[in-house]
Amino acid sequence: MKKIVFLFLALFTIYSHQSQAQVDGTSGASESSSQVETNKENLEKKTTKDNRKKVTKPTQSKIITDTIPDTIFKSVSVPQASVSSPTNETQVKPKPKHKPFDFWSVSFITIGLYLFTMLLVKTQKIKKITHRKIWNLILLISFLVSGILGLVLVVQINYGIGMSAFRDFLYLHVEFGIVMAIIAIIHAFWHLSYYITLFAKNKEISDK
Repeated sequence: MKKIVFLFLALFTIYSHQSQAQVDGTSGASESSSQVETNKENLEKKTTKDNRKKVTKPTQSKIITDTIPDTIFKSVSVPQASVSSPTNETQVKPKPKHKPFDFWSVSFITIGLYLFTMLLVKTQKIKKITHRKIWNLILLISFLVSGILGLVLVVQINYGIGMSAFRDFLYLHVEFGIVMAIIAIIHAFWHLSYYITLFAKNKEISDK
């Protein structure tokens, strides 16, 4: 009987040791598996952080550019790298398609009308004094129009009054100024002898 009890106790101790070893093995395996999973999670977090660091800068700039209105980009001129080449220099300075003022046409018309009235004087259709009265009147009109419009333009620029008609006034001011300048040169040639004698008299007085 004692042998049976002793054998039973021996078997019980062996079984308890085996069960304890199995429990330790399963717990160790679970701990190792959980550690492996935590290592994987940490590695994935690290890789996602690195990817975010790489991606955040362009995405942030893209978000900023998307939120800013297009009008700001149009109003701000972004400097670009200039390449020194003859083709770029010619492209940077395009020639204007239309000139804002008619210089040659106004000049030719004025000189042509003056030659026409001179021809009428030569053919004795009109008198020379009438010819001069006509051009003195044209000189006065061109002077008044150009001068008054010049004053109006000064008021418009300084005080911003009536800016809708600024271009029209500027055009008329310049065109009448061209006419006035041409007639003034012709008028100076009419009285060239007077200016020569005037300067000669001033020279004689200064010599005395």
